[in-house]
Amino acid sequence: MHSLASLLFSAFLCTTVTSTPINEHIHLQHHKSKLGSTNRTLTWKLTRDHLLTDATNVRKSILQALHGEVESAMTDGNVVLNSDTHLLKFTRSDQDRIKTAIRELQPDNGLLIFKRLSQIISMATGTLPKKLIPSLQRLSNSHSKTTKRVKDGLAVLSAVLSKFAIKSWWIIQRGMNRDDEDALKTLTNQLDITFKDGLAKFIELSSKDIFNIYSQLLLERINNDETQKLLEKRRSLDADLSEQKVKLTNKYFEWSANEGQIEYIKDLKRFNDLAIVNSKKARLAMLTELRRLKAQIPDYQAKVKPHSGNYTEEPQGIGLLSWNVQTFCIDNGETIARENLNRLLNRIRFLEQKHKNWSSTRLIKQRRKTASELKKYEERKVQLEHEQNEFQKQYNKTKQEFDTIIQQIDRLHLSIGPADTDNTKLVHELWYALQTGSNALISACNRLQNHLNIFDVDSKFLVDAVVDALKLINIADEYNDSTMIKDIKRVLEI
Repeated sequence: MHSLASLLFSAFLCTTVTSTPINEHIHLQHHKSKLGSTNRTLTWKLTRDHLLTDATNVRKSILQALHGEVESAMTDGNVVLNSDTHLLKFTRSDQDRIKTAIRELQPDNGLLIFKRLSQIISMATGTLPKKLIPSLQRLSNSHSKTTKRVKDGLAVLSAVLSKFAIKSWWIIQRGMNRDDEDALKTLTNQLDITFKDGLAKFIELSSKDIFNIYSQLLLERINNDETQKLLEKRRSLDADLSEQKVKLTNKYFEWSANEGQIEYIKDLKRFNDLAIVNSKKARLAMLTELRRLKAQIPDYQAKVKPHSGNYTEEPQGIGLLSWNVQTFCIDNGETIARENLNRLLNRIRFLEQKHKNWSSTRLIKQRRKTASELKKYEERKVQLEHEQNEFQKQYNKTKQEFDTIIQQIDRLHLSIGPADTDNTKLVHELWYALQTGSNALISACNRLQNHLNIFDVDSKFLVDAVVDALKLINIADEYNDSTMIKDIKRVLEI
């Protein structure tokens, strides 16, 4: 293997590593990421010192990176083992799972549809009424800019994920020590998914253009004051709902952060009381609690999965007019489930730091302070829950008004007979390509982020992270017409 790797590859891709230690202070550390309001825990950093945007050079750099990982893992054909006694063993089934995952990778139809969006826009420009061309041109220009950002972002992301996958493969074969664990976590800190923000913004703006196009088609068939008023009311209520859902989501994040503080303080109080009696038993109890919390990770993780990727049903009839609002229920469910998972992971990080830097004296001194702080946060919890309920009531009221308007438009729509099938179908195709394609990529990024967050606190979940990394590399291959997965297969001899 060593000689084969030497023939295939030539140099190591240099990267700059920046890591952020976990703050030991009691206050919750929402590691500020650039992944949007729903992705708040893992710090993702961009290292562009050696960024090559040309597709050929990117592939060359990636191959060089893979060579570096092979060389660092092998010496004279033998696996290098660290003498560290802390060694996490993986099973043959873990290796088989990765092999199966990489062999069974298939093209994502949603992403392929998204790649065709420019063709659909071009088709619509030549088919739909001329007065709709300005909206289509805006959509085309925005799509072109977004595509460039996504392509560049995926190229950089693939380079780092390929190194992560190769390094992880060798580690899984021989076992993981602390140095390996630190190296992998340092590597994940180089990840950057900020291109996803641009994609989300593109969806938001493009949705408005497509709504305007659809509204104009509807007005051509039902051009009267009632229809115009209903469409304008629908536009106004949609804007209100968008604003209210942001407030509702942010209020939940605020509640979650406060709840995290309460959990931290209660943990500290419990271990403070134990430390006064017996320091050793208190530290052992903290370790037991850590194991209990880590055992809950799969359950929390499972609650995120049902909400992921549920955008593939194409809207029928005027259902397109309420599509954006309908998806909020899915988005919000995933947001809440992910935030609950992140709060659990932050709690584990906090206790691990306390256990690592154990000081019974310091714990005892904090006892009086934690009691006063607990009261403050519990009072704040009551206030936040009240505010959250008020926001929810307002959202539900606006949503009910919105649904009523949609029903009225639907009745008008049905009263005039069949629609212009070709034009309506074309607009639906535009919308479907926009939603399903972007969701394929965003969901893959979210899944990877979740597993890397989990791996950050429990190394047993490395295999999950590798599988999701491979899936995201596969998506990047499709989008950029690259061959990263084939290169990885060749290096791993799979």
